[in-house]
Amino acid sequence: MFREIKKIFKILFINYISDLLGLYTGWAIIILTLFAWLFFKDTYGVSETYDAFVTASAIGVCCVRISLYNFARTIFIFKNDNIFDRWIFSGVKKISIALAFIIFNFILCTLLSLTLIAISSCFESQRYSIRDMNVPVFLLGYIMMVFTCQLIGFIAGMYIFNSYEWVVTFGLFNYFVSIYLLGLGIPYNILEQYRFLYWIGYLLIQRPAIMLMDVGWVNAENMQFTYNNITHSFGYGENIYYLLANLFIFIIILLGALIFLNIWKYSFKQKESLLFINEYLQKLRHDLDFLESKQEIKEYLKNHSITNRLHNNKKATNNVKRK
Repeated sequence: MFREIKKIFKILFINYISDLLGLYTGWAIIILTLFAWLFFKDTYGVSETYDAFVTASAIGVCCVRISLYNFARTIFIFKNDNIFDRWIFSGVKKISIALAFIIFNFILCTLLSLTLIAISSCFESQRYSIRDMNVPVFLLGYIMMVFTCQLIGFIAGMYIFNSYEWVVTFGLFNYFVSIYLLGLGIPYNILEQYRFLYWIGYLLIQRPAIMLMDVGWVNAENMQFTYNNITHSFGYGENIYYLLANLFIFIIILLGALIFLNIWKYSFKQKESLLFINEYLQKLRHDLDFLESKQEIKEYLKNHSITNRLHNNKKATNNVKRK
């Protein structure tokens, strides 16, 4: 299994570094965004636009960008190019493929997150935040955030969408919605003033994980944080266990959806395969009636084997999807 994962890692790494646009949007834009926030946002608590979660927000954006958008996009490309099928037919275990993708994506996200923390530590206000944060709570929120985004990305790229454009649109929609409705780009104290948007944020699956990250970042296990003598609440009844329960309910829903879609796709493929085999046998029976010599039959079977027919069908299907 380790050798299989190692080989897939190498393929994923080459695929990742060859995508210059992905590197730019995944690294350069997020780092530039963090610099912009650090220079132009109030990170010292001297105004109403104070944002206590600048670095935590940048890490949240990183998770959505890499573990949802990039993950869904990569899954779709590999599925559409039949790379998964080729690996499985060559004997690679499905668990090796899954682990390789999850671990590789997690490493990428963690490397960028550590880079963001290193950059933010150059600023005095962020050094105080890093020093005072509740590390176990923040790390739990971070891991759950990455895992949640990976689940959403996998379901979208593997099962939901059959068009590359729709996968990209879905990923970007999640990216921008997360920035504007989950306190990543707009501070919570500002977002709280628009109650309608604030409550819509509760419907987003990533919200509990981001909340847990923010609770850990400001070390607010009582689900409240105070600045300028004003107390702000993280919601969830100001009880961290309600937040954790909400987080795990969302994850269970995603896992349930994943299992259901996998069973549905498997049963659909079984029916499709039986129909294909039945059609192939009928055509074979019909064509063989017009062949006389053994040589003709041998040549026909060589050129019209079931594997060749299956390959041609897949190729035609993928061409139609791309169009």
